[in-house]
Amino acid sequence: MNIDHNRLAIRFKAGTAAGDPAEFLGGGPVAAGTQWDHRVTTGPAGSGDQVMVYSEPMGRVIRVRGMVPMGEASFTVSGAIPDPPAMAAEMLGSFLERGGVKILKQAGLVGDAAVPLIVHRSAALPEIIDHLHRVSDNLEAQCLFLTLGEYLKRDPAEVVRAYWENSGVTFIGLRMIDGSGLARANMIRPLDLAKVNHAARRGPHGERFRQSLTSYLDGKVRSKLGAMSGVKTEVGFLALEDGREVTFALMANGLDLKVDFWVLREKLLREVAAGLTR
Repeated sequence: MNIDHNRLAIRFKAGTAAGDPAEFLGGGPVAAGTQWDHRVTTGPAGSGDQVMVYSEPMGRVIRVRGMVPMGEASFTVSGAIPDPPAMAAEMLGSFLERGGVKILKQAGLVGDAAVPLIVHRSAALPEIIDHLHRVSDNLEAQCLFLTLGEYLKRDPAEVVRAYWENSGVTFIGLRMIDGSGLARANMIRPLDLAKVNHAARRGPHGERFRQSLTSYLDGKVRSKLGAMSGVKTEVGFLALEDGREVTFALMANGLDLKVDFWVLREKLLREVAAGLTR
């Protein structure tokens, strides 16, 4: 369960000089009983957000460290809500009480004793994937990954692996720790990633999948980009002048910061397109 993408806002007032403690102006929303451990100082003017927010799942302590830029009277940083289910319960309870509903503090009703009050349906899956691809929403990707496992009552990583193996993809060295791709221990060969997308493109919803991807290079490329510090990945489809389409996957690990991956990939794809068309 997630509330507003699990985002909380924390505000600080910078000190008068670099190195001075920053004043904690508050943060939220958080569940009742949450404690703040903030040790944030003042950094140089224009230094931006140098704040790290730490908490643990279902915890009640949020630790904030780092610096905010000098000259800021109300500088806002973002963090994650540690206990979204508790936050949801409190918000719902408050909403009901304001509406005159008396809450008896009873829980655990199941089966015939539980009465559904309202049913809310999510957006259709293609619309969710459109948004996920457009903004690279890691939380949405992880939720979709976990939902697959919950729906089929299996390890979600095994659900994903089995689906693509049944589609003809043979993996070597695949390791899925999460659904967002943020875990550094995730592993997949570029060849296998390309094969997955090749199979998706030729599946029953292939064109819809292609349309969900970002277009560039004069419309010749439809792809999804992914990046972390030192890691750049792109997978997608390249249209050739003769009407053919090829699937590609590019990966760079430990990339030199001086290398502009985005410029390099465009040059590479143009060369590939020219070479395959000749």
